Amino acid sequence: MGLIKSGWQSKNTEKALKSVKQLKDQAILAEAAKNAKASDVRKAAVGRLLDQDALAYVVKNDDDMWVKTAALEKLTDQSILADFAKNGKEDYIRLDAAKALTDKELAQEFFADMAKTCENDSYRIAAAKKLNNKTLANECLAAVVKNSGSALYSREALAEITDKTLINKLCSLVDKKQKENDAYNREHNSMPLKCPNCNGVVKIVNQFNMNMIYENYDKNNSGLCPSCGYKYIQ
Repeated sequence: MGLIKSGWQSKNTEKALKSVKQLKDQAILAEAAKNAKASDVRKAAVGRLLDQDALAYVVKNDDDMWVKTAALEKLTDQSILADFAKNGKEDYIRLDAAKALTDKELAQEFFADMAKTCENDSYRIAAAKKLNNKTLANECLAAVVKNSGSALYSREALAEITDKTLINKLCSLVDKKQKENDAYNREHNSMPLKCPNCNGVVKIVNQFNMNMIYENYDKNNSGLCPSCGYKYIQ
């Protein structure tokens, strides 16, 4: 005979969830949070888990972002939170851990480090926005504007800078990046929007965002093909 499995181990996710919602034993909840196959079941177990070491294990080792975030939100141990703010593998874990610290001076140190070292520019911007030192915040945001490979993030960082002199210096750089980005998209991501009646080209659009129009031969936006007059927009 095989070993009797706990309800949270069921292959049926609904049954496993129902079982987890009835659990009170913290050791069993910890086991479910760490080892349940379905992410929904692990997340449900995390929601009932209080053990700080077990929650930290989930934050560190789970491969699902939402499970990790749910576990982090349950953490109150300040030493564990500080460790994640300093050494977390993912930018979003570092940032959320720093936000949860009760020692706000320590949190500011972590925000300053993240504003310079996060791999993702969006998290560098988010960390810079949390800084009380606006001079340092502006410096970190300016670094994103200059060094980001994304015109979107450069423009987002520029919008958060409060130093007008710095803004004026960086505006032309952001505009240049935007033009380069638009040119790249047009070269690599453009496609013709054709009339279904005559197969004539009506517009040149971005294949991933058809609202991004590079050339519009329907000058009046009438919805009529300029070649045959067919109403290509139904």
